[in-house]
Amino acid sequence: MAASGIVRLTDHHLGALIALEQAAFMPADQQSPRSLRYLLVKAHADIWGKMQKADLLASIIVLYRRGSEVARVYSIATDQCRRQKGLGRQLLRHAEQAAATKGCRRMRAEVRENNPASRRLFEHAGYDLIGRLPGYYPNGEDGMHYEKQLTAIRSGAAHG
Repeated sequence: MAASGIVRLTDHHLGALIALEQAAFMPADQQSPRSLRYLLVKAHADIWGKMQKADLLASIIVLYRRGSEVARVYSIATDQCRRQKGLGRQLLRHAEQAAATKGCRRMRAEVRENNPASRRLFEHAGYDLIGRLPGYYPNGEDGMHYEKQLTAIRSGAAHG
């Protein structure tokens, strides 16, 4: 395990990932166990987890499309009792570096308009608001579309 406690999750972590989804999200926003397994095993994705010993504290799912230089943050999950401790920020930074290493030049994310904590996370991490997504979520709620250029991360990783 990395010194930071951030590891790539595998199908071995499926049970912990399901439990984290249930602890972090309302039922309508949770990924199904089947979907999580697919993301872990078959999807063109990275799933990183912040671990403390055997406990999964937080996770980030990043999706890639073949031939694209854009990575997409699909989900960041942090257990309710572990929020506001910088775990999401650490995972986001790690995911950005991994995406840059894979040749991605940009990272995008969609966030619920009424989720100020997520919006602050992306804004403080240097993401620009590039648009609104009217009725984006199943309940009709609007989304906010964010993007960050990863070029500086790539060049910084190459020299540092």
